[in-house]
Order: sequence, then C-alpha cells, then structure tokens
Amino acid sequence: MLHRDAPLRIQLLGSVRAWRGAELPLGPPQRRAILAVLTLAAGHPVSREELIAGLWPAAPPPRAVNVIQTHVKHLRQAFEPDRPRRTPSAVLPAVGGGYALRVDPAEVDAQRFRALVGRLREARSGGDRELLRETAADAVRMWRPPVADLPVLRGNPRVRTLVAEWHLVLAQHVEAALDQGRADEVLPVLEEQAVASPLDERIQARLLRAYGAVGRRDAAFAAYERLRQGLAGELGVDPSAELAAAHLELLREDPRPAGPVAPRTGAAPATARPVRLAPRRPPQQARSSPGRAAPPVRCADSGRLELLRTWDVLARVLPGAPAALLDLGAAAGRFAGLLAGSGYTVHAGPPVGGRFDGVLMLDPRRHAAERSGRLRAWREAARWVRPGGVVIAAAVNRIASAFEGLLRSGRPDDGPPGCGSRAVCRTCAPPEYTHRPDELAAELAEAGLQLDRMLALEGPAWAISGLGRILADGPSTTLLLDSLRELEGEPSLLGASARLLVLARPAVAPQPSEPADRRRSAYPR
Repeated sequence: MLHRDAPLRIQLLGSVRAWRGAELPLGPPQRRAILAVLTLAAGHPVSREELIAGLWPAAPPPRAVNVIQTHVKHLRQAFEPDRPRRTPSAVLPAVGGGYALRVDPAEVDAQRFRALVGRLREARSGGDRELLRETAADAVRMWRPPVADLPVLRGNPRVRTLVAEWHLVLAQHVEAALDQGRADEVLPVLEEQAVASPLDERIQARLLRAYGAVGRRDAAFAAYERLRQGLAGELGVDPSAELAAAHLELLREDPRPAGPVAPRTGAAPATARPVRLAPRRPPQQARSSPGRAAPPVRCADSGRLELLRTWDVLARVLPGAPAALLDLGAAAGRFAGLLAGSGYTVHAGPPVGGRFDGVLMLDPRRHAAERSGRLRAWREAARWVRPGGVVIAAAVNRIASAFEGLLRSGRPDDGPPGCGSRAVCRTCAPPEYTHRPDELAAELAEAGLQLDRMLALEGPAWAISGLGRILADGPSTTLLLDSLRELEGEPSLLGASARLLVLARPAVAPQPSEPADRRRSAYPR
C-alpha cells in the first residue's frame, strides 16, 4: 500500500527499484534508466541531451525528446499521485533544459555507499587503520553491481564513476585484510573480480598476493601464467611492474625447486610454472641517422592502447548482454572471447540465418585490399545487422600512418624494428589496407550503411614518448583513456589518429519478405 507521507526510497545497487511505503511500479527499462541517471546526479540537473545519450548510445530515434518527456511524466505520477495537474513537481522538477530528482541522500543506497567511500578516504588520510578496515568492510558488504537490470547503462559515465569508487573500496579492503593476515576473507571477492576484469592487472596482482597468503601458490602461479600468456597474445606486452612484483614475491617465498608442480590427488595435472622473473624488454632502437636516438615508441604499446580504447567504446555503444553479435573478424577475432566472457552471444565466422544486434569488423586486414572487396564486406555487414543495430568497424588512417612510420623509423612506409612482418602488423599496415576518413564515409554510403559517428581511436596519443610507462601505471592509464574519450569525436583529430573506429547502421529497413523466424537475436526487443 502506498504511504504518501513515507519518504521516497530508491535502490540502484542491484536492480533499480523504488518504494514509498510500498514498492512503486517504475515501468519499462527506459523509464528505470532515466530514474537511475537522475538519481546518480545526486540532486543536480541532468540535461535531456545526457538522458538521450544514456538511453540510445549509438543512434537516438527522431522523437527521443518526446520519449524522455513521456517517461518523466509517468515517473512523476508514480512519485506524486495526488499532485494537481499543471502544478510543478516537487520531486522531479524541470530545471533548465533537463530535470533534477529531489530525494534525501540517506534514502538512496548508492549515496549511502558514496558516504562510506568518503569516510574511507578520510580514514586513509588520517592514518586510522581500524576505521579504514571497518569502513571498507561495510562498503563491501553493501555493494552490488549497479543498475544490473539495465545493460544499456553499463558504459554510462555516471555508472562508471560509481564502479571506480567500488574499485577504490575493494583495493583498501584487500590491502587491510592482507596486512592483518585475513586473506581468506577477501579471496572470494577477488576471484569474482578477476573473472569479471581479466585485463585489470591491479586486481590480478592482489589475487596473486591473496593466493600466496593462504598458501595456494599453485593457483597463484597458474593465474599469473594465464595472464602473462594473455597479455603477450592479445596485447604483445609484458606484465606490469605491479604484477611482476607480486609474482617475484611468490618466487622468493616458494621453497620448492624448479620444475613441474606435482598434482594433488584427484586433481588435473598442473602445468610447469615459471621459476625466473623475466625482465621487461626495453624498447628496441629504431633505425635512424647516426647520433640520433629513436623515440621510445613500440608496436606493443600502441597495440595495447588500441585494445583498451576499443573495449571502452564497445562498452558504451553495444546493446547490453546477452545481445547477439556477429564477429566478421573470424573465429580468432581479438574481442570475440572477451565479449563472450561478458555474457554476449558471439557468432564467429560465416553466419547461419538470423540477424544480429551488432556486427563487428575490428580487423581492417580481413576485409580485402581492393575497394570492391571492402564494399562486399560492408554489404555483408549491412545484410546481417538488424534494424536499429550497429556496425562497428576499425580502419587504419592513411594520413596518420605515414607520420607513424616517420616517427618510428624515419621512413613513411616502414614499421618499427622488431615488429615482425608488415603483413600481420596493424600499426604497419601496407597502404592498400589504409583509408582516408572521407573514403570510409563514401564506402559506407555505397554499401547501404549510414555513418553515425567516426571516432579517433587513439588521437595523437600513439606518438607520446614513453607511452608504455603510462600504460603500466593505473592512474595514468585512466587519465589517458578519459582524455581520449572526451576528444574521440573531435573532427580535427581524425587525421591525427592512426586508427579510426566507425559506427554505422542500416540506411534502409530490411525487405519485409524476410521470414520472421530467421530473426534470432538474443537481445530483447
């Protein structure tokens, strides 16, 4: 039963819900998403433009503003059923070109969590270790993945900020537990986070320390080796300094001789573990004129930045899991495994019937060197993407690539030394695999796709001296990614970015003769 005098209470950790005495009907996912964004703003106005970008990251419909207004009207009716018509809302008033939600912060679980984060920071600054431990433990017990029932908000900046605060809490909780010999208390949450964030080397390093603290060194060495191979295979980089230090700590504490680890009774045979810490390879010197040292820029560094930035964009523009995706990069596509691990239904290779919520073309070299071959690939993507779906494609920028070769080797058509063959290197793609930005738009139009956005994936960051050192430091990497996210759509930077990412959608609706039973997308419509 609705109690009109009861305070409005909102839950964002977990699924989005609201109560006023009794639970309130919040309606469809889009309406709950609007409520979530307004609630995360903590009373500050949110523009209609931000709400539209949150609900439709790739392509808003023509009447998006009307849809927002309709959802806000229904939220007001749920919160204030007795409010006379044409009187301003006290709970959800219009402010400027947007709206603000007026609710007591103590009645919002996400705000209570943030209050704990504030207390944790104070405890850390004041050196109060016991208060820090208790506060971090309280925050961990309270935490649930935010807006879990709204995949569309997974990449929303306000949600990402809340998740970043969770990582701060987790780090402090783990450090306090390890310092006090209570690693067993944090091991379950670390294992869960390591699975959810397989490329987060900070989490993996804490997991190694926790395994070592509870005596599970076999598990620690196996986890390190999996990550080391993944970093080398996916990014072409060595483990970060923090991860290498955690591994070295394990080696120093391990009294056993080198060689294979004997399996426990009934367990699967263990693989041989590393017994020597391999040093990070220094950047190789590029060919240059006598007396001139080449800048420390490596294929591996720009490749890692490319992966991190591509993953960041995918998190913001793809529909939520378990959406059906077609990876036209074939079964070995770099992102197919990561997306499948995040809950997506990923189809690799030739599709068999149905349409897909997203089509990925993230390897420029797989889509033919000749323009006619590329048009066939674009048309294939247009054929398989459903109405309202998104095509995401990568391209190597011909303009920036020339300067990239000059910077690395002094020759516009050469790759950096040690990169191997230009035929398999994304950075050093031969000219026939490169584009000018305007050529991409023309090819899309000819293939029946409409360009939504063209993003500068790396901007000029690939040319930063010491890029590898930046990417080895967590806060510096976050700052770099945040900066590139802000500038990715700036037209003046398209020519400076060695790689471009294209977001496109079908220009025309599919033929109505297509059988309905062939549409097998897993994404709910």
